[in-house]
Amino acid sequence: MFFDILKHDIKRKKTMNIIVLLFVILAVTFISSSVNNLLAITNSLENFFDKSGVSDFITFEIGNSTPSAKEVAKNTDGVTEIKTEECIFVTKCEFGQEEIKNSIIIDSLKNSIQTFFDQNNMEISQVNDGEIYVPQTILDDKKADIGDSITLTVNNISKTFTVKGVLKDAILGSRFVGVKRFLVSDSDYQSFEKTDEANLQKMEINFIKTNNS
Repeated sequence: MFFDILKHDIKRKKTMNIIVLLFVILAVTFISSSVNNLLAITNSLENFFDKSGVSDFITFEIGNSTPSAKEVAKNTDGVTEIKTEECIFVTKCEFGQEEIKNSIIIDSLKNSIQTFFDQNNMEISQVNDGEIYVPQTILDDKKADIGDSITLTVNNISKTFTVKGVLKDAILGSRFVGVKRFLVSDSDYQSFEKTDEANLQKMEINFIKTNNS
């Protein structure tokens, strides 16, 4: 009896049932597409982190704390390796006459632990004096382009750079991260280090590897 009623109902409302079926097919298609996109993004991020040499855990430290995160990690079971890099905070950053309000740190290849990539997904293996790599988000926000000039000031030292390319940074590259990293040459980095040491603000990034993440 139930099958007779269902059969009669399907015949009577054929148009409506076809519309409902189409909506179901569309819903399944969108859901499967979303799942596939999510899997692709997750796998690509993991691959990006692996190629960049990002460790199991990362800590950021500004100033002197007791005990430091590095000291705590050294005394933690399962920690197999700790590598530390220092970055310098920029006092002032300007594209032309427009100042960038983000917190900016500068780094160099000699000083860095992780691997960086440019806008063509090629590993950055050299930065010449006077050149700089900046995140895409900075270029987008300031409507700037590769080849434009940017001026960095650290305490009493100011230097003007030419934007060589985009910096793809696995740790600090996201738009949602407030601190942005710029990549300069080893020589330019060292010249900023020679500024007034008492007022030089640095950030330590610790790369911590474990045998049981």
